[in-house]
Amino acid sequence: MNKLLSPKILAFMGGISLIIGRVTGDLLAAIFDLIALITLSLAVVAYFKNKKQNSN
Repeated sequence: MNKLLSPKILAFMGGISLIIGRVTGDLLAAIFDLIALITLSLAVVAYFKNKKQNSN
């Protein structure tokens, strides 16, 4: 699997986006929160995909 799409990296990117979103203004906060939501949901999907592949 692509190393950029590993669950740990996606969760890290989502966390950084949440921190940036909380620090910045209103519109930027909404944009960074949306980015964080997308990356964290991708991290969950990648985690379960890896877990499924490892169990086979």
